[in-house]
Amino acid sequence: MSTSEKNADSSAQTRMSGLLASVGVRRLLFSLLAIIFVQQAAGPVQAWFAQRSQLVTLRAEVAAREAAVSDLKQQAARMRDPAYVEALARTRLHMVKPGERSFIIVGGKEVAAPDAPLVTSVNTSVGQPWWTTLVNQVKADGQLPKS
Repeated sequence: MSTSEKNADSSAQTRMSGLLASVGVRRLLFSLLAIIFVQQAAGPVQAWFAQRSQLVTLRAEVAAREAAVSDLKQQAARMRDPAYVEALARTRLHMVKPGERSFIIVGGKEVAAPDAPLVTSVNTSVGQPWWTTLVNQVKADGQLPKS
């Protein structure tokens, strides 16, 4: 091989290694940019998933509260019915109309009528004030915390 051929081979190798080096640098820069892009996009994507999860939770909470509001509206509608209020007064407060007599059987077994599902079993003793019976009834229904 002559000197000119060696110089040509070495210049070709230099050009080839320079080309490979520039391709390697390009790949390195592209990889670095891709990593930076993914890192920058990860925050908003994570926030989006967290917000979606929170949205699902809040929708379930709204549905539960709407169901509770519906139940309360039905209960309010029942309370507008005088017959229902009278049944509540008779069963829970043991109230009677003027001229009627009320009998309380102590230690007896209470049987609920099919049309009066609100009757609860509470032990009352003769001689207790009416408010004690009322508080015991409300506690038995679970509307007040038991102390």
